[in-house]
Amino acid sequence: MNENTIGILKLISGITNSVIIEHPVTSFVDEYGNVLGAVHLDKGDDFKELKGFDFQNGVGIYDLKLFLNKLQMFQDPVIELKDKQFIIKNDTSSITHNTSDIDVLQNYKGNYKIIQSTLTSKSADTVSEFRLDKDTIDSIIKAHGNLPGSDTVYVIGEDKGVNIAVGTDNTFNKNTEIYKTSVFGESKQDFEIKIPINSIKAIPKIDYNVIIKYNKEKNAYRVYLTDDSGIFEFVLSTISWL
Repeated sequence: MNENTIGILKLISGITNSVIIEHPVTSFVDEYGNVLGAVHLDKGDDFKELKGFDFQNGVGIYDLKLFLNKLQMFQDPVIELKDKQFIIKNDTSSITHNTSDIDVLQNYKGNYKIIQSTLTSKSADTVSEFRLDKDTIDSIIKAHGNLPGSDTVYVIGEDKGVNIAVGTDNTFNKNTEIYKTSVFGESKQDFEIKIPINSIKAIPKIDYNVIIKYNKEKNAYRVYLTDDSGIFEFVLSTISWL
């Protein structure tokens, strides 16, 4: 388990505190069920140095934040798996962390096939592609904090461009204060979809390429994100219109 994987686990811990680590692809969901994610660990770690890792069934960690805190106790720790325990150590000291039963953690495991089908399904068309960089994510979160009552992020395709807005979802308040910013990209049709602000807060604050898919038969949208390295993939749930 190298520094790349430890860094990735830190990012995952912002989405879920329980995970089944699998190689090459680890999938997971957030506590609300609105963020489906996958991380390609094989692009940063072959796990050759992690003795005892079960590549077939994976390894369950119930309290990921606590596990990471234990890792931070050591500089350049050696990590082993033995008798259902992580052994984290250096030349003079060690600490253990129990692994968790895979069956108990199944609710925290994401379905990677859904992420794959989002891109490959012939029943959905790509209606927009754009960049969502970390600065824009930061501005969205700050806008949410400065607009009391805002809980929704709007992705709006209009005039072949894409705008992102934050505001209250209140049909009784026609004078709602709104933050709006344009992003680099294009839309093939006019659309407006809503994403829970908690989903934006949960994903790692890095640069993404975003694809909006639309299924005409179901009148449904899916939002797909991947970072430039292709290590992370996410599908975000959208809020249904009333």
